[in-house]
Amino acid sequence: IADASDDVSAPDPFAEPKRGVAKYYGFFPTPPDAARQLMEPVEQIIAYWRNQTPGRVIRALEPSAGTGNLSSALLAAGATTSCCEIQPHLAELLRQDPRYGKVWCQDFLSLDPAAIDPVDLVVMNPPFMRDLEIDHVMHAWKLLAEGGALVALTSPAWKTANTKAAVAFRDFVAIHNTEVEDIPKGTFKHTDIATVMLVLRKPAPPSGR
Repeated sequence: IADASDDVSAPDPFAEPKRGVAKYYGFFPTPPDAARQLMEPVEQIIAYWRNQTPGRVIRALEPSAGTGNLSSALLAAGATTSCCEIQPHLAELLRQDPRYGKVWCQDFLSLDPAAIDPVDLVVMNPPFMRDLEIDHVMHAWKLLAEGGALVALTSPAWKTANTKAAVAFRDFVAIHNTEVEDIPKGTFKHTDIATVMLVLRKPAPPSGR
């Protein structure tokens, strides 16, 4: 993965996402405790939407789904769920579960927002390497419908890094977040690093549209 640039003159720091693949595809399955913590705001969001519109169909997506730990939780919460997974053997396992609406086997950053219907909810555990998680969150934002919500597990690096992407991402989070919660070091036994849960909301369309 290319090193992040220090050039702050570029007009859009999110315009050129890194296309390199993280070691082991950045694959660290979401631990049960972290999955439960991510699902707390998700379940609150779903309950609110269902209260506002009984019978509403909620379309959800898990990018970089891996073994589907978050996708399974989304299904249990009552959301119609699709997945994207770059590793063919894991994507095939997901496809064998008839409960999923769609499973894309490709790099999530190559999933064309114009080719799919926008989703109401994205829940994600993206790769943690050199701003790659920022690229994944910003790409997921493009797939989110107006009024939708994005819940992501990230490293805390973007909170203090001085790359142009991290600085711009902090500004973006300040505008769109409803929650930033630190998850203690050691939750991920594979890496023993601290993590952060982000809850981002996309503005709803004006009433009457």
